Amino acid sequence: HEGIAFVNSRRDCSDFAVAGLLRILCRYGSSLALAPDLRAAIRTSLLGFKYWWDEPGDNHRCYHTENHQILFHAGELLAGQLFPDERFGNDGRTGREHGAHALHYIRRWFAFRFRFGFSEWLSNCYFNEDLLALANLHDFAAQPDVRAQAGLLIDILLFEMALHSFRGVLGCTH
Repeated sequence: HEGIAFVNSRRDCSDFAVAGLLRILCRYGSSLALAPDLRAAIRTSLLGFKYWWDEPGDNHRCYHTENHQILFHAGELLAGQLFPDERFGNDGRTGREHGAHALHYIRRWFAFRFRFGFSEWLSNCYFNEDLLALANLHDFAAQPDVRAQAGLLIDILLFEMALHSFRGVLGCTH
């Protein structure tokens, strides 16, 4: 419930909580272990979320950094997949429209990472945010290319962390 309230607040970093709510719905959306009122509250929160800076509403969140970009786009894609025929309350577009919008940006984000690497390189705080989005895409994206590329980037992130760690400390330039 705290995560839902944080998402609904539209404060900076609420995109981090969206990743968790989406993971809950993607994994347990039809499970009896998820209370119907909680499922409904998560659904309402995700359908009302502002998934990118060009949508209507308050713009007091960070959208431009690498980790936020992939979190917002992964969230938009997965919410679009979960609710393809629903109209999203923030901008009135359907889930399918949101999914198509997000796919363009996800594929571009992937292309930039494979070509240029990470701009937030070896980051002890941003790699874990990237992993939230990448794990969700790897596990739940409907598009095989997105799943595969997310998996490759997870491998790269974990390799970088292993390569630059010594006795449990990530010691690097980030």
